[in-house]
Amino acid sequence: MYQIPGISSTVNMEHIRKHYYGSHPSINPYGIIPQGPNVDYNAPHDRERLFL
Repeated sequence: MYQIPGISSTVNMEHIRKHYYGSHPSINPYGIIPQGPNVDYNAPHDRERLFL
């Protein structure tokens, strides 16, 4: 979905990472937020070959 035109401009991965790891103290009691991995979601994925 990230590569659909207009979607990536609405996504803030840093916010997603901080919220996911920082807002659930029952599963992350120390509030440790990882720095990575840094995934290139714009990299070619070759899905059109598999699903067209």
